[in-house]
Amino acid sequence: DYQVRLLYKGDSSEVQLTVKPDPRQAYDLDGLVKRQEITDAVQKDIEELNKEVAKVRTCRTSLGTIQKLAKEQADSTLKAEIKEIDKTLKVLEKDLFGGEEVQGIFRDRNSFRSKISPLRYMGYSSQPITPNQMQARDASKEELGKMETRIKEFLEKDWKAFRSEVESKDL
Repeated sequence: DYQVRLLYKGDSSEVQLTVKPDPRQAYDLDGLVKRQEITDAVQKDIEELNKEVAKVRTCRTSLGTIQKLAKEQADSTLKAEIKEIDKTLKVLEKDLFGGEEVQGIFRDRNSFRSKISPLRYMGYSSQPITPNQMQARDASKEELGKMETRIKEFLEKDWKAFRSEVESKDL
């Protein structure tokens, strides 16, 4: 139930409004509740991945700063480390965000975005989730987990080692 207030030229009127389902449409309330619960869980998973993606973007920004500072350095080991972490980061970013843009209608079925697309559309229906949608959701969720694990491994292993190397130099 909602309370609706209409204001016009200083006059106001209030009325109670009840939103009811469309009687022409058959609804499965339990199915819709389950869809919403699944959609909420998917949203939480995507938010967690977004936190990890933000860390990758921070790495890119930090690397840019380090590259500028290292131009003055004659240390070839550091320059090699920068080149290697840049290469690793570019591969991760390409897999996350996609490769080069192409003209026309094209969707790389092997891209991360394509693999998780069923997750993005889970809440767009007024019908209960079908077994096929659940299967697509499970496969997409698995891909989401793999990418999140990959990012965490990059941060914990590659980026951490790189930061230690940089911190050992006096930039």
